[in-house]
Amino acid sequence: MDNDKMEKFIDFLERSFRKSTIKSYSDLAEKADVDRSYLSMIINHKRPNPPSPEIIERLARVLEVDYNDMMKAAGYIKVYERPSDKEIETSKKVKILKGIFDELEIDYLEVIDEAKAKGLTPQDLKALIKISDQFKGFSKKD
Repeated sequence: MDNDKMEKFIDFLERSFRKSTIKSYSDLAEKADVDRSYLSMIINHKRPNPPSPEIIERLARVLEVDYNDMMKAAGYIKVYERPSDKEIETSKKVKILKGIFDELEIDYLEVIDEAKAKGLTPQDLKALIKISDQFKGFSKKD
């Protein structure tokens, strides 16, 4: 039994019902062609799982709510949350740094551990990166 999915579904169903013009849950069950006792069990938290997609489709149609939104509430559709711009930027920076360390054949986790052991702060690391940028034009042959 997935209580979280069921709770989300019941919450969505109840909010949708309150916003609708349907007068009673019995009326909803009749219009959606769903057994009244089955709907009652859902509403009263007596069912272990959300109803089938077919029943959700009928409920969504009668309640005039988006079928996909109701399917998400029931846990049938996974919701992809877009990462924030800051998370994307951080991810890009990590990939760049990992690429640099891989190119140098250095384990970046060892570098971070070493920096911590030496008491380097994030500001110290930024300063080191700025200094290293000045040497980009030089090669080992020079």
